[in-house]
Amino acid sequence: AFDTETTSTEIKDATLVGFSFSYELKKAFYCPLISQGKEYLKLDDVLALFRDYFSTGYLKLIGQNIKYDIELLNKYKVSVNNILFDTMIASWLIDSNSGQYSLDELASRYLAYDTIHFDDVVKKGEDFSSVSVEDALSYSGEDSDLTFRLYKFFDGLLEEKGLKKVFEQYELPLIEVLISMER
Repeated sequence: AFDTETTSTEIKDATLVGFSFSYELKKAFYCPLISQGKEYLKLDDVLALFRDYFSTGYLKLIGQNIKYDIELLNKYKVSVNNILFDTMIASWLIDSNSGQYSLDELASRYLAYDTIHFDDVVKKGEDFSSVSVEDALSYSGEDSDLTFRLYKFFDGLLEEKGLKKVFEQYELPLIEVLISMER
């Protein structure tokens, strides 16, 4: 599972300030690029690594609203060629009547988990680059961990409900189509 942290929810205004990932239940990692004015990792080095792993399809990506993360990476000339799962899309396919597909809502509904909210770590009028590394680790790491847990849960539920084929053959490919259309 992969998640980016940025300075804005609008792609055109967003700058990558960190990212998190998880590949094991209840375990996640956060990599800060910028935190409280200090540079931790060089953007060019991180982007080169992303190109090696995401553009080649070496890694399969899981995300919550992965379209945003892909659009952000595309902005930095990184293509993503192996989307495995999007928990937001899966939750919509499983229950299109709920109208609530945020990670906070899905974690509460399906995992009985109360999340750290964005407003709890980002002060009013500031963006994610102002968050301490410790708080960013807790917040972003939780996002990736919960996304991975939801993937495990929804993957089985899609199979059980006979929706796996629709999800894989129709819904996931539409992500790239929507990105192209919006671009």
